[in-house]
Amino acid sequence: MPIDRRRYPKNWNLISYFVRFTRAKGKCEFCGAEHGKQHPATGSMVYLQAIHVKHTLEATSWEDYKAACQKCHFNYDRRASQMARRYGKCYRDTQLDLFT
Repeated sequence: MPIDRRRYPKNWNLISYFVRFTRAKGKCEFCGAEHGKQHPATGSMVYLQAIHVKHTLEATSWEDYKAACQKCHFNYDRRASQMARRYGKCYRDTQLDLFT
């Protein structure tokens, strides 16, 4: 998915670095895979990514971000991606709360 950098905070590189290497100490916060080493489950090289926990770019606190390896990032986003394909790209997790 292409990244629209205009939607990110101006200091995104700093935020991303802090989340991945200062707070998470270079490890995936889901599975513990280490950045720059082989993933224990997949054998591929791990490149940590700072992910948006709430699937929005309008994060308001550090808890809105997590460091994740590619595998965990994909798995974390899987449900949101499926719902976006089903209901349109503007879908957000909370939209269906109206009907529950």
